[in-house]
Amino acid sequence: MKIGLLVCDHARTEFISSDGSYPEMFRRLLPDFDFTDYYVCDGLFPGSPDDQEGWIISGSRRSVYDDIEWIHRLKDFTRRIYHSGRPCIGVCFGHQIIGAALGGTIRKAETGWCVGIHEFEFVAVVPWLNPKLKSANLRMMC
Repeated sequence: MKIGLLVCDHARTEFISSDGSYPEMFRRLLPDFDFTDYYVCDGLFPGSPDDQEGWIISGSRRSVYDDIEWIHRLKDFTRRIYHSGRPCIGVCFGHQIIGAALGGTIRKAETGWCVGIHEFEFVAVVPWLNPKLKSANLRMMC
């Protein structure tokens, strides 16, 4: 499967020697996919969502709500991916971009960073959740 990797940051120099940059990390994790890299953080965007069979949006040290041109363009391109019907997943910043592009609210956590297990209440019935639960303890990072 041909996957477009929307690269949203450059890996920190101290990590590149051991882990590589974002494209190398994804290739190591998903060796059966044929990746094409688009450094959207440098303004290098694909022409169309149809250029690839699926999409991955990487992490970034930036915030989705930062007023930066490439982030605005990425939200627009993410909406275009959604309307194309192509599969798309996001990692950290990437999943926040998907949420923001499709109408969700993304904001800075008032409590600052949080990592660990957190109880989440379900506020709506979802057909895929079986058994029906009122809450679930999930790993989180914010």
